[in-house]
Amino acid sequence: MKRLPKASESSPRSRALRRSVSRSRARRDSGGAVMFIVVVTLGLLAAMGVYGLSAAQADVRAAGHMREALQAQKAGEHALTMAAETLNPENAGPLVATMSSAGRTAGGGGPRCRRRASRGPRCSRTRSARRARPARP
Repeated sequence: MKRLPKASESSPRSRALRRSVSRSRARRDSGGAVMFIVVVTLGLLAAMGVYGLSAAQADVRAAGHMREALQAQKAGEHALTMAAETLNPENAGPLVATMSSAGRTAGGGGPRCRRRASRGPRCSRTRSARRARPARP
């Protein structure tokens, strides 16, 4: 007597069910690997974002320094141009006369001051101003 296969063993439905059960076991066993891959991917994306932000911040800072350097260069060039225009041969005589007469007429440039190492300059004008102030209570 020849044995006929059972309907449950040979039907496509039963084979699909067996495959589904085996895939379910495989997924259940590999759940930690998927979580590890997701965490590593998110960590790498976060590191790339932090690097991008720090690079952008460095670029903005460098651009600010370049702008300040350009402003300083332009101010220096402007001052040099103004000095060259002021100290031309046509204005040299009157400028020298003004500077030499200012020293003689103003009494040598104002009150005589001497420097003290600890508290800065001490002038005759400031001493008299201190004497004139009333004492604090």
